[in-house]
Amino acid sequence: MAVLPVGKRIYNNFLANVAGQGINVVQQILMIPLFTSIWGVPIYGEWMVISTVPNYLGMCDFGLGRAAATKLALLAGADNRQEANEIYNTTVAGMVAFCGLIALMALPICALAPLHSWFNLTQITPREIRLTMVLLIWSVVIQMAFFGVLAVFIWDGLQAFGSTLATAQRGCEAAACVAMLLLRQHPWVLALTIVVVRLLSLVVVVVCIRIRLPWVKAGWSLIKWRNLTGLVSASVGNMLFPFAMSINLQGLIVVVNIMFGPAYVVLFTTTRVITRALLQWSETIKRAVRSEISMAYGNGNIALAAKLYKKSCRVGFWSLLGWSLVLCVLAPTLFRILVRGKAELNPVFDEALFYSLLAVVMFNSFWLLGALVLEATNRVIEFSLAYLGVSIFSVALSYILMRHFGFQAAAYGTLVGDAIMIYIAMNKSMRMLGEGSGAFLRFVFLPWGARTPSPAA
Repeated sequence: MAVLPVGKRIYNNFLANVAGQGINVVQQILMIPLFTSIWGVPIYGEWMVISTVPNYLGMCDFGLGRAAATKLALLAGADNRQEANEIYNTTVAGMVAFCGLIALMALPICALAPLHSWFNLTQITPREIRLTMVLLIWSVVIQMAFFGVLAVFIWDGLQAFGSTLATAQRGCEAAACVAMLLLRQHPWVLALTIVVVRLLSLVVVVVCIRIRLPWVKAGWSLIKWRNLTGLVSASVGNMLFPFAMSINLQGLIVVVNIMFGPAYVVLFTTTRVITRALLQWSETIKRAVRSEISMAYGNGNIALAAKLYKKSCRVGFWSLLGWSLVLCVLAPTLFRILVRGKAELNPVFDEALFYSLLAVVMFNSFWLLGALVLEATNRVIEFSLAYLGVSIFSVALSYILMRHFGFQAAAYGTLVGDAIMIYIAMNKSMRMLGEGSGAFLRFVFLPWGARTPSPAA
């Protein structure tokens, strides 16, 4: 089949990811009021508690899925279908074994563990808690397998098609959950619905692979366990990164609570939620272009990889700057909407905190985009370890600064940490691409000035 040009593929990837983010936003806006109005706050609260454990399990594929997806993109650039088949089959076999083990372990653990007392659950019966927990764990392992299988759509210019399948799955799942809620079904029925939708989605993806990518074969002879050893470093890096981010995000909340109390936690977290909405935009840009950088690098076309990288950073910076100006206008209104119902804590919009957190998001977005080359080539272990150290340092620095300068300094430690991460990300990326930092900065920050050559796509 004919492969689309690079620009067209990026455009299609971008649209597919925007649609996915749109569904996420709609779910966040509509689902909570629907849950609370039909189930009531107590049962919905317990549903959230029960789903916490399965959600954490979803992060425990040891980063293998993402590392394999990046490796497949690199192989796509080199048009190495034989090794791609081996990597794909080995990764799927490894994830199936891992997911199957979790699914089997869930049965005796949930049957024997006193979950209702561990989590202090009183609204849902113990039997229903156990059944709901098992079903949600199964839904998570099916989803892990789904995204592991989906990774092969990086080939033949079908990434946007794969993203569309993922978006369709989320939409069908949300619609099915709404239907069950409107029918006033119990939590375990909702969990079973999620399992069924995800299982059917997995079947659809397998069928689509057979139709759209007939060269992808399945067989024991293609499973080469030695291929997994080459992905260990990237897998560890992919696993460490969200862990470091949780330290950065949750650690600061703990510090604010210890020093100033829950009222300030509400003020801080609500303001940070508003500003971090901009990160969805930079994440959309990353997802649209990351695989193209992988394929260019895998093909040895460093000039094209550098061009895509620099244009992504420039588009990301200037578009985020524009969205930031819009957010400056909307932020007070959004804050009042989000804190409605929390009048007893008397949260008041703090402009100084908002602008400092907005600066954090701009810095954060820039180094996340700056790390695109590292992510696109599976060279993330050193970067993730650096981020882990910087996260611990920035939380500690925020604590020290708040002791001396008060609550207004809550974001300053993170701002310093993000500045360090910008240097690390840019320094490593520039070395890999053979680019000078001065020319890169002029290209990004002076869009009307410097130009880059247009290498053949």
